[in-house]
Amino acid sequence: MSLQERYEEYLKEFELDARQGIIDSLASEGYGALNSLKFSEDDQGVSAEAEVQLRGIAAPWIFRRRIILPDGPLDKSWLASTLFSTAMIEDLDTRAWPPATE
Repeated sequence: MSLQERYEEYLKEFELDARQGIIDSLASEGYGALNSLKFSEDDQGVSAEAEVQLRGIAAPWIFRRRIILPDGPLDKSWLASTLFSTAMIEDLDTRAWPPATE
């Protein structure tokens, strides 16, 4: 069983909370809009990846963080989603504008 299957409910809760937090933060800061929020899994765990369409930039900007380790999540889903969205906005706040795209 994959980690995404094992923690399906956790990931659903994370996605709901993170999506709203990201949408609200991007709008209030005037950075742009969330294109997608998805998960990927490798031997190091599960990562969340937000693709953001930044204002005035053609290529999307990607923000990625590991949220579940092979041993399981480190935080409750609501806390992990808050940390994810906060770290993403802090990353945008502290980068030269416009941030480099991948």
